[in-house]
Amino acid sequence: KQQILAQLSKLASKHGAAALGRVAAAAQSGNDFRKVIITIDNMIGHIRKEEANDIAHRDRCENALQKNKNSWEDAKVLQEQTKSLISRLTEKQGNLKSRIEILEGEIEVTNKNIKERLDLRNKEQTDFETALRVDKAAVNLLDKAIVALTAFYKKHGIQMTWAPMTLLQQEPRQLSLDSDTPPE
Repeated sequence: KQQILAQLSKLASKHGAAALGRVAAAAQSGNDFRKVIITIDNMIGHIRKEEANDIAHRDRCENALQKNKNSWEDAKVLQEQTKSLISRLTEKQGNLKSRIEILEGEIEVTNKNIKERLDLRNKEQTDFETALRVDKAAVNLLDKAIVALTAFYKKHGIQMTWAPMTLLQQEPRQLSLDSDTPPE
């Protein structure tokens, strides 16, 4: 009994456990040894509950750690996929920028051609309108010349051997389709 008491006191002071100190005190006070055993059993039950709680806590921590590890690996895979996507999209962006530059150049050339064609069309329209006015003026002048010649011939009693309408353009001549035959 003395050895058990000495051992309990030594363990209580070594580990600083208050519960062991109470057991040692109860044993020294002369209480029944059975009470000491009950107290020890209660302590063992309490320690087993703490151990179960510690094991459950350890399992939760390990599960959380594994979940974090899996999440980390998923994030790394997603990061690599995103880097690959960024790389592909950056390359596609470069290709599209090049294509846009080419198309903008083509648009510029097309707009320049449109402006040149419009300027040419406007000049030709102006030339046509000018030629039309000149032609109308020439027709009017010819009409006046015919009237003046007719009046002159009548006034001087000269017989007109030509008709005023013969000055107008006649029917166009039919050309031969044979390249060896000269036109009439």
